[in-house]
Amino acid sequence: MTRTRPGLAEECIRSQPQLVIGIGSPHGDDRAGWAIAEQLSSDCALTSVCQVRKAAVPHDILDWIQPNTLTHIVDACLSDISSVERYQLIAQNSKPDTGSHLLGPALGEYAAREDRNELSLNGALSNLRSSSSHQFDLRAVLQLANELGQLPRQLVLWVVPALNLARGDEIHARTMQLICQCAIRIRQELRRA
Repeated sequence: MTRTRPGLAEECIRSQPQLVIGIGSPHGDDRAGWAIAEQLSSDCALTSVCQVRKAAVPHDILDWIQPNTLTHIVDACLSDISSVERYQLIAQNSKPDTGSHLLGPALGEYAAREDRNELSLNGALSNLRSSSSHQFDLRAVLQLANELGQLPRQLVLWVVPALNLARGDEIHARTMQLICQCAIRIRQELRRA
């Protein structure tokens, strides 16, 4: 009897649900989240095993996130970082606990992984495009999701450095390289999950 290795679709069906959300706007490098979502949604093997969404404002994610779904959120950040940064938050228990300072006291007991510390993650969240473009920033949305019992127990935040957020401008060539690198990294993680 010959055994074959199951394909990507069969492997991922047995694992937990997965979701990728790209947050963006039509302003220069702020399209990064959308561009990554578009690249991933064009991969038929991935779309059969995960949902890919594009959000115009951070609070759009409240319609899509769920506690048992491994969720990747991608957003642009105007900062001095030179490469894509990845932060993974994993719930330490299934019930929210006000003891954590990671994203504010209302977010529960989460641990940051991937060699990122609390200060670095908080800095990244406070610098995301969404915090200056909208009244309800990503940190506030994640805190609300926790209060509503919707916050994913596994959340991966991808921060793409933005060089230019001017209205009507195209994505900068360097940012486009980072977008492609980030899409490859997310694709690899989705296939391993």
